[in-house]
Amino acid sequence: IDLAKGPNGSVYAVGGANYGAGSSDILVAKFSASGKLQWKRVFDGPAHGYDVALAVAVDSRGNAYVTGHSASASNGADALTLKFSTLGKRLWARRYNGMANAFDGGADIALDGSRRPYVAMTSTVMGGENIVVVKYGRSGSKLWEGMWAGPGDDDEARAIAVDSRGRAYVAGRAETFTQGSDAVLIRFKVSGGVQWAQ
Repeated sequence: IDLAKGPNGSVYAVGGANYGAGSSDILVAKFSASGKLQWKRVFDGPAHGYDVALAVAVDSRGNAYVTGHSASASNGADALTLKFSTLGKRLWARRYNGMANAFDGGADIALDGSRRPYVAMTSTVMGGENIVVVKYGRSGSKLWEGMWAGPGDDDEARAIAVDSRGRAYVAGRAETFTQGSDAVLIRFKVSGGVQWAQ
């Protein structure tokens, strides 16, 4: 449920489309600068359950990078990242199943100067949820994975940005044991380690 501007005034929109009782598929659509639909693509995960896109980023060539979560037959849901060409061809799909083999979801996505996507995720661990960032190559290979665990049990990623050096900044929610939840901002190093959290 997001949109992003592409080259030549184009606009890419993502979300979910209900094509069956109790299920949802990922919907990706590209519009021209004049508002004409150029293409739309639907992705139905292997479990044919609830799949939804939450964020999209578009590079200078018009490739769209989409993230969200996709139902799994064995572990709730996986974070899912998709890449589409400017003509709407799906170039790759990558699923992320965290260490607890439970719910994992992509929350936001950003690109660095070399058109490599960084995905901010909420990932279930034993006893709660942590914030995870995964950096992918343009071809979909996983380059690194970084994780941050707050003082409480449940932490949630909401947004991500990448600077010119390739450092990722993630904003989200961090649960505490004494005062509910706090807002948190985390910076990840170029190598994927956590540099600081405030």
